[in-house]
Amino acid sequence: PSYPFPVNLNINWTGPAGFTSNTLTPTINNISSLNSGYYTVIITDENGFKWIDSVNLIVNPLPSTAIVNSSPNIQCLSSNQFSFTNTPSIPISSYTWNFGDASLPGNTSSYSHVYNTAGTYSVSLREVSDSGCIGNDTFVISVKPQLTARISASGPLIFCENGSVNLVASVSGVGNSLNYQWLNNNNAIPGANSSNYVATQSGTYTLELLSNNLCRDTSNSQTVLVYPKPQGVLSSTNGSLLLCAGNPLELNVSGINIS
Repeated sequence: PSYPFPVNLNINWTGPAGFTSNTLTPTINNISSLNSGYYTVIITDENGFKWIDSVNLIVNPLPSTAIVNSSPNIQCLSSNQFSFTNTPSIPISSYTWNFGDASLPGNTSSYSHVYNTAGTYSVSLREVSDSGCIGNDTFVISVKPQLTARISASGPLIFCENGSVNLVASVSGVGNSLNYQWLNNNNAIPGANSSNYVATQSGTYTLELLSNNLCRDTSNSQTVLVYPKPQGVLSSTNGSLLLCAGNPLELNVSGINIS
């Protein structure tokens, strides 16, 4: 009514989901689609006059925004590629992706992204439904620094049999722990699982590294050449080593690996 209400009023609201109220301007908190429908108010004054009115309330659902990463959440810098998807529950008019780096936002429900710098990133998605309702979600991923392995020799790589050379690894971009595996001619050496290896045999040595964050690298190579010991035989051209004083003696050495 357009004229002032009497002082004593009896107000009764009814509506969906068991809604009732006795206030003139009720409030519904945390409204959802269950609250959609007709709301009716009956106002009775002290003289028994009644005013009845109703309104149809439509509550549009929020987007069920949820980022799903179909790739590993932790990846290495050298080969990272993250595949983010979102399956909307209602028609969506726009998507806005932010990948936490300097990239431009995407505008599709699915997106693949490659990071150029190691770090921890917060990926966010904002959806706007056809009815203008907004949904948001965030997802955290991690890009680990590239693992790099180099090996060097502490001495000559060419030596004779029974000699050795110490091969030493230097590593950058490490995780909390590393798994070492030395190889000779691409074959794993049993028990060679530390940061250095004493080589005693010929071959091309490399080192494979695997960090606890599953980043891996294969080092440069070092080629070791081991010469066998000479195996010589000493003989006399005279045919005998028993000579008389004053006679000449000519000795000769022959055998394997002698030059």
